[in-house]
Amino acid sequence: MLTTYGVHHLSSMVGHAQKNIDFYAGVLKYRLVKQTLNLDDKNMYHLYYSNHDASSGLITTFPMNNTREGSIGAGQVAVAGYAIRPETLNYLENILESSI
Repeated sequence: MLTTYGVHHLSSMVGHAQKNIDFYAGVLKYRLVKQTLNLDDKNMYHLYYSNHDASSGLITTFPMNNTREGSIGAGQVAVAGYAIRPETLNYLENILESSI
């Protein structure tokens, strides 16, 4: 059996760019590591987030302003789980509750 020891990055298409930054950098306290233009579409940004010292896997997003909400299709990932260390649970609960 193949064992996975970590994830390099998770990517997702998201809505409004500023709302994306506000959530990941503002609410979750991730660091915006890098912002580039998408290599496949020069009109779209590619945002990279990680923890404070960039030792975690990256979360990368492709903000798409002014688009309709997506729908789940056949063979498409509908839900993704993201594991956290048990000792960080209280910290994450506190920052999520304080953002409401």
